[in-house]
Amino acid sequence: MALALIFQGAVSFAEDTFSITEDNRIIAKTDKEFVIFSFYDSDNGLCAVKPCHNTDGTVTLDAPKGFVSVRMCDMGTGAFVTPVLSPYVPTPTPAPTPTPTPTPTPTAAPAHKPSGGGGGSSSVSEPTAAPDKEQTAEEDSVKPKTAATNGIEKVRLREGCYALVIDARNAINNDSSTEEIWDILPPNGIMAKALPYELEEDMTVYDALVLAAADNELEIVGDDYYVRAIGGIGEYYNVKLNPDATFKFVNRQSGWMYRVNGEVPMTPMGSCKIQDGDRVEIIYTCAYGDDLGEYIEW
Repeated sequence: MALALIFQGAVSFAEDTFSITEDNRIIAKTDKEFVIFSFYDSDNGLCAVKPCHNTDGTVTLDAPKGFVSVRMCDMGTGAFVTPVLSPYVPTPTPAPTPTPTPTPTPTAAPAHKPSGGGGGSSSVSEPTAAPDKEQTAEEDSVKPKTAATNGIEKVRLREGCYALVIDARNAINNDSSTEEIWDILPPNGIMAKALPYELEEDMTVYDALVLAAADNELEIVGDDYYVRAIGGIGEYYNVKLNPDATFKFVNRQSGWMYRVNGEVPMTPMGSCKIQDGDRVEIIYTCAYGDDLGEYIEW
């Protein structure tokens, strides 16, 4: 089962059980008896709410026009139980790349023997072979950056402190990642180094994120309930409906999650209070949380 996405909390369904069709109809397979769909606009404001009574295990409804994202909530517990989805936008088909015409290689003139007598001999040097074009292209396509493989460095905590790291290694390792993503991130994918911080009274995970982001000059897009992007890397965003969105994303399953001491809390960042000695990971996922990996003590 996949973990929660950016709204940071609830356990979500697999991608194929909560989807949006080409005509923007929402299909959700769920065992919850009463569910409610919340639709949000480009400012993350609530623009529509549709409660539904589930009778046969599948809920189908038409989405309102102009919405940017949607999520489903279990009315029994009040917890969100799906990832955030955006309206369907067909992926444009790229124009075919014309095949370049090969340039003919000029034929070298035959070597001439020296004139006159003397019986001397002349040596002709062989032409230097041109580099293999396919090999050169393959070398150029290698990722300029690779994620660290030794994990997050260990942090020693004293009383009254917590530790936090902003980890975007998945954005580098994912096959859908691009040079635009690599250029934004540091070589090892760690956007904010794992460090200890003084714990303040009633401090939440979002409060801690804001402090770490400020220390590392990272812009946060969103709020304590819903974080869309950190440092230019974010969730899938419908750029056709929101042309002002400038941050990059890896794929439709991308977004920011968090873990506290290896556990994914069932609440948004702004509702999760940090305790003395907590270790907080703000992690970028490219697979609705399935790529978080095993928690290793740090």
